[in-house]
Amino acid sequence: MRASARRRVSPAPGHVGALVAVALLLVVAAPARAAAAIDLDAETAVAAAEVRLVLAATNTGSEAARDLVPEVTWLDRRQRGEAVAVLPPRARRPWDFSLPPPPAAGTFPLVLRLRYTDADGRPAAALLVRTLGAADAGPVRAALAPAPIATLGTVQLTLENPEGRPLAGRVVAVLPPELATDPESQPAQVPPGGHVALPLVVQNARAVVGRTYPMYAVFEYDWAGTHRTALAAATLAVVQAPSRRALRLAVGATAWLAALATAALLSRRAARRAAPRRH
Repeated sequence: MRASARRRVSPAPGHVGALVAVALLLVVAAPARAAAAIDLDAETAVAAAEVRLVLAATNTGSEAARDLVPEVTWLDRRQRGEAVAVLPPRARRPWDFSLPPPPAAGTFPLVLRLRYTDADGRPAAALLVRTLGAADAGPVRAALAPAPIATLGTVQLTLENPEGRPLAGRVVAVLPPELATDPESQPAQVPPGGHVALPLVVQNARAVVGRTYPMYAVFEYDWAGTHRTALAAATLAVVQAPSRRALRLAVGATAWLAALATAALLSRRAARRAAPRRH
């Protein structure tokens, strides 16, 4: 008589984390429907008497954008361009601006925004930040480490200073109106030959789940007697904040998978003990 046995397959302990990560991703992810999407580009020419700026918007989405209003912030002054009623898909619209020249040598931030209404009737905005001035941006290098944004998210800004003396300045977080951070501005000092990491807490004000949004961090400081600007950019993905029920399900799934993995491990140990030893 030949006895048969059914082999019970349980997930290996190393697979539990992956399974839980997939479960949580399914809980928080949600696709966004196609809509209007605006990309900005800019061309500048700096002269002694003025800065000539051409700001252009291209609708890369599948629906028309409406009620477009461009806005330029330069040297703490805001200037708006002519409003446009409709920008169809794949269409491009430029605006010309005349701005005052830089007040001194160095580099300065130029913030470009375009407010519009998307196909769902929601207010939206495109954002672009550039620096104007000297070709040499200065020694400090800035980088943003993006993070998903649910209700809140923490984006880390790293400032690196290769100089042999500390450099002090101010950090400003620049976000579209769908996202917010508090404080928007804070002092920062970078040690000589080192770096500093600053956590920037970003809040979802009215961002749409499943879409991505730009974020910029501007670090303005003095170096060699001139004003300098270090600029970092990142793209933030907005995800669905899990509900209490979803969190309970995820915790329950984690406990269940952990129990299966533990049972599988104990079963393998028991099988090894019971197996006859070879001499």
